[in-house]
Amino acid sequence: MTITHAGLAPSRAGEHFLPLDPTHPRVAAHRPLALDILADYGNPTSGADRVKAIVDWVARTAIHGHSALRAGMSPTDNVATLPLGSDWDDVTAHLTETQQNIDNAYWATFGHDAAAMLDVLLGTLQPNGTRLNDGAMEHVSGSLYRYKSISDIRSVWCSWQHDMCTLLLATLGYPSMLSSIIGHDPMRVQYGDRGEWGYFCATYNESYELVGGSAPLDLLDLRDLGPAAVVSAKHGGPGWDPMPYITASYLGDNPGGWPELAVVLDSRIVPLGAADRRKRAVESPTLDASGLFAGTPRCSERVARPYLGAYLRGLPIAGRFRVESNWPGSTGLVRRDGSDWVASSPFGFVGPDAVEIAPVDANGQRGPAILVEP
Repeated sequence: MTITHAGLAPSRAGEHFLPLDPTHPRVAAHRPLALDILADYGNPTSGADRVKAIVDWVARTAIHGHSALRAGMSPTDNVATLPLGSDWDDVTAHLTETQQNIDNAYWATFGHDAAAMLDVLLGTLQPNGTRLNDGAMEHVSGSLYRYKSISDIRSVWCSWQHDMCTLLLATLGYPSMLSSIIGHDPMRVQYGDRGEWGYFCATYNESYELVGGSAPLDLLDLRDLGPAAVVSAKHGGPGWDPMPYITASYLGDNPGGWPELAVVLDSRIVPLGAADRRKRAVESPTLDASGLFAGTPRCSERVARPYLGAYLRGLPIAGRFRVESNWPGSTGLVRRDGSDWVASSPFGFVGPDAVEIAPVDANGQRGPAILVEP
């Protein structure tokens, strides 16, 4: 019998990743917005494409102030979220370096509470799912919101963009982890059917793939492969603005790539001023003890790349096995040994055919599955 998934078996011992809880009321309330976003991106079906849709929406909606990111764009490209009659020259004139520093200090007061940040941007979310018209933006249709005026635009730097991504992705069943590299805080998302992780970035609106490949690579893989082996993959836009947004790339601005990185092991909504979200430098031969993360506590690659999904508990006995799940929001298990997924008990027997077993949440979303083969 063989058991297949993309990660190592979960360990409850020692330090481990704490994902955002998708059942938290302030998180779950944003699922309708996430579904509106997916609808405007053509309802993609693969995990990678669904993550890319959320990331692209955040990039266009929570605007990063650095004009160099848009250096290759016309001032009138991608203006759907800007105030009517305005363009990127107007935004650049408003978001001076001084203004961006003021805005960054403002977002820092939210303590990584993305729900509160989205209230400020889009309007305060009400219990009935509607939003008050008290935000910086007004609702146009679907997932499209438009800034009311140039002065309402606050620069949203990378950490805050990815907090918003983390919230929206959690409602769709994709745990994510804020990370740090040279001059930037991107995120890593568990997006694959077998628990694969990938690097996704709203600031540069990109992921990275092998040259000639198609699957988003994890930041840990990018570190090990090096810049020459990979290429930036830009994300497509929604129906209301299909032109790709952001022309710059992280690798273009940082040709040395990703020799060292740190991860944030607590993605939960935490109170403002919480002492420690557990930022850890990931151990590797390229980690410089006196470099970027000098003094930052360390963690192993296993801790930095957890597997969140269905897994086998213990060893099979006489062909009988037990499956459990540590996937956030899991309410049960489903299985298939043919074309259709059906409800499953935690117990199974090794039979003549391969069977997949996956966790499922209250919305019917499946998490990473294991494949049990004879």
